[in-house]
Amino acid sequence: MISYFLKRLLDLIVVMFGVSLVVFLMIRLIPGDAVEIMLGANTEITPERLNALRDKLGLNQPLLVQYGHWLGQALRGNLGQSVWTGTPVTQEIVQRLPLTLELTLLSLGIGLLFAIPVGILTAYWRNSLAEMLIRILSITGVTLPSFWLGTLFIFLAFKLAPAWPTLGYVPFSENPIGHLQRIILPVLTLALPLLAGLSRLLRSSLLDLLNQDFIRTARAKGLSERTVVYKHALKNALIPLVTVVGIQVGYLFGGAIVVEQVFALPGMGRLIVGAINERNYPLVQGSILLITTIFVLINLLVDLLYARLDPRVEYA
Repeated sequence: MISYFLKRLLDLIVVMFGVSLVVFLMIRLIPGDAVEIMLGANTEITPERLNALRDKLGLNQPLLVQYGHWLGQALRGNLGQSVWTGTPVTQEIVQRLPLTLELTLLSLGIGLLFAIPVGILTAYWRNSLAEMLIRILSITGVTLPSFWLGTLFIFLAFKLAPAWPTLGYVPFSENPIGHLQRIILPVLTLALPLLAGLSRLLRSSLLDLLNQDFIRTARAKGLSERTVVYKHALKNALIPLVTVVGIQVGYLFGGAIVVEQVFALPGMGRLIVGAINERNYPLVQGSILLITTIFVLINLLVDLLYARLDPRVEYA
């Protein structure tokens, strides 16, 4: 297990190096002169002002020097300062990140909470009318874009419960009820497609396992169908589910950024979109680097959990 962990850790370091390089170059390939956009239309743009801002951001240096300086500072936990506010990028991210993490984790919890029983029931009720209806709903849930689903929820809330607050944000510490009222629709917007996808995956895994020899042996021993499904088949069916959950967390995080824009929530979504529009290099780079780091670390944990559930992975 230790050797497998070290191997995965080495892979993570290589991946993070590649991610940092892509993030650094991607920001600088955005069309338009970022320095002129930063100065704004109401500012007199002169060569002196342009050079002063470029010197401040280090943009007059060669790309390799810029990358080395930025990466060295990032490894020390210094992601630079916001061009507009002058506050550290880390501080601005810390203020916005908890809301995005809350959306992601609550959506993941609700998705898993309902995906497992739905997947089991659809496998148990295979070829029945109820199973067909659930499969249709699952396919529909997978194909619906999150921004469209969020807009639909806002419309339905306005029609069915006009007094229900759908937009904006209230901190939990100030108004717990108001916070939950405003967070439930974004969470459902993210959780429903996840629920649909995970339940279909679990159903397919269970149907495949229920035809295996060890399941036939368990049935031949006189075990009840409930014991066969829950004790023998479900444990093995959860192995591919764990892998997909790790990938879905990254998509949930990205989806939360879109959903925040739909529901006017002050999370990482508004921060990144605003920073991109303003060409705020340090803030965009720091935000994207943090998100990709979280995604890579989660997948490392999933790989380790996968190896724990299926020891054969260590020798693959």
